[in-house]
Amino acid sequence: MYANPPVGDIADDWSFAVNEYHVDLHIRIAEHVRCGLLKSEIEKSHVLVFNRLYDTTRGQRILPPNFQQYLINTIAEGTP
Repeated sequence: MYANPPVGDIADDWSFAVNEYHVDLHIRIAEHVRCGLLKSEIEKSHVLVFNRLYDTTRGQRILPPNFQQYLINTIAEGTP
């Protein structure tokens, strides 16, 4: 999703969806490792709201290629 951002009217909806998926990714990781404290802290941090505010005020973020892919690959390979 980060690699192919839309332009125009749908960009706001896309930005929200990307942030929602991003938070969900980290919550799922916390659930998978059975770390309730981490999950709770992610939920309490309201990172989705802060990322959304940042995106709204600064415009679309430019993120590195394959953002989060290293994390996903490491988990998928079983070598975290």
